[in-house]
Amino acid sequence: MTEAQQRTHHGPEQEYHPKAEEETMPGSGPTVEDLRHDVELTREELADSVSELASKLDVKTRTNETMQRQFAAAQQHRGAVGASALGLLGLIAALIIVKRRRNS
Repeated sequence: MTEAQQRTHHGPEQEYHPKAEEETMPGSGPTVEDLRHDVELTREELADSVSELASKLDVKTRTNETMQRQFAAAQQHRGAVGASALGLLGLIAALIIVKRRRNS
């Protein structure tokens, strides 16, 4: 039987699975156990893919996680954040004073 005929000829109990045939001994088709294992691996991969997509689509959770990371980073650098805030307030005060003097 030619390779093309093998692809189109299916026995009553099994279908043609080229990937499964490549992994088995020449001349033997995939066993039921091979096919079940392949199905189980495919299900696991699909479940992982669906889980990853679901987490990417959950914008609220991703936003909260990002905010928590930023808050934690700010907590670790309190001195720098405080100094920056104080410097910004000083700059705003200086701008207000300069503007008032120009308008007087």
